[in-house]
Amino acid sequence: MAAQGWRLGLICSRSQINLDILLNCGQSFRWKRKNEVEWIGVIQDHVWHLRQTGSGILYIVYGEKPMMNKQPPDGLPEHCLKETMASSEHSKNKNVSIELSQVKLEPNDNTHNPIGQELNSIDKADIKSKHHHDEQFMKKKVSSRKRAVVKTEYGDYEVPKKHVISEITTEGYDLISKKFYCLLPSVLLKTSAMKLENLKEIYIKEDIKFEDDREYLHQSESCENVLRDYFQADIDLCDLYDHWSSKDSHFKDVAAKFEGIRMLRQDPTENLLSFVCSSNNHISRISSMVEKLCVHYGTYITEVDGEKYYSFPTMSALTSDSVEGHLRQLGFGYRAKFISAIAKYITQEKDEGWLEYLRDECSYKEAKSELMKLLGVGAKVADCVCLMSLDKPESVPLDTHVWQITLKNYMAKLQNAKSLTERIYNEIGAFYRELWGPYAGWAHSVLFTADLKHNKTKEVSDNSTEKEKSQKTSKGHKRKSNKLKS
Repeated sequence: MAAQGWRLGLICSRSQINLDILLNCGQSFRWKRKNEVEWIGVIQDHVWHLRQTGSGILYIVYGEKPMMNKQPPDGLPEHCLKETMASSEHSKNKNVSIELSQVKLEPNDNTHNPIGQELNSIDKADIKSKHHHDEQFMKKKVSSRKRAVVKTEYGDYEVPKKHVISEITTEGYDLISKKFYCLLPSVLLKTSAMKLENLKEIYIKEDIKFEDDREYLHQSESCENVLRDYFQADIDLCDLYDHWSSKDSHFKDVAAKFEGIRMLRQDPTENLLSFVCSSNNHISRISSMVEKLCVHYGTYITEVDGEKYYSFPTMSALTSDSVEGHLRQLGFGYRAKFISAIAKYITQEKDEGWLEYLRDECSYKEAKSELMKLLGVGAKVADCVCLMSLDKPESVPLDTHVWQITLKNYMAKLQNAKSLTERIYNEIGAFYRELWGPYAGWAHSVLFTADLKHNKTKEVSDNSTEKEKSQKTSKGHKRKSNKLKS
């Protein structure tokens, strides 16, 4: 299916999100590299084509269904669902152009932001406010949130809340109270984080909630929200790296070479069944098994560049008695029994929202305990699911990589242990939570990722290249020196 061109989804440096490492470190198994700077994969039943630039992350979305988090309430007039700026001189809407000096800015900090053109180099920014005039619409509206939106060459981009220091205030005509208010825009941006290429305007946009608690989200807005949620982009990774480095010299050494590694916030069903496939397995084979699950039990999404893409299957799609045998034929081995049993247990004994319940209502210990009741789910898989899809950042999964890292760099006293017992497993997790704090699982993932074979190979290759450059430079200086002497 055809899609629009590149749009700016997230403004971030590689120290915040590093797609090159992040999408190939064993968290999600649905991403494929298209070239050196682009990736393609599936999030929320849509195909996402991502490209990382110096400015941030660009995206193109493919899929038959519109990308909306929620549907608009029934009966809203059509004009209320469009984000068009009023231009009629008879309209009570106010379009206000203001000099950029009226937008309060913090001093720039170029060391943290290599992104293109500076905000205050633009002569003028437009701040606009839009208000609806349909009385029935106003009665359905129960609350709203105003936010700053920046127009760029890739389309509109919502300024993350952490970059808006003051509240954005606009007033207009309220059809319920029949009162007018003055329009007083006030935007305070951190320009160190908001220097954009080809900035065109800033305007105020309004999120509206209705009495039935459903909210309409436009295509581009919803896409950006999905990306921000998936990459947990509102969490400042640089602050976390600084904190972990201040507590742990080994982490500090590793972090210098592996920046931008954060936890993806994945769909719990996909995350759980993917890690059931991870038992005694490697990344490429896990990816192959996940792809087979999608092709045989998911639903068709679309075709991109000759390749067909499918959604991850629901639990109910895996409950047939024939599933286990079919998965064995596809090469899943003993994991076929686990997948079939988990799907039946959750759909028959719980419900398909059970994993979301563990995410939203249960503590880390409660969620882990419940997950370990599932056939084929041990402590490590349960911790992976808690960390990667159930919002439990303190969860620290322990596999052979982390076990060896722990013995070598942190807990040498355990080297005489014959095996990783439940007691030792819990002891190590508690140690890391004490060392790194509430986001211990995120810190652990940096060390885990750095220890992966392909990253170790890359690090050795990079070091060799640097050494060769240094030697060539040194030889060049010597030749120049000899010429001067002669």
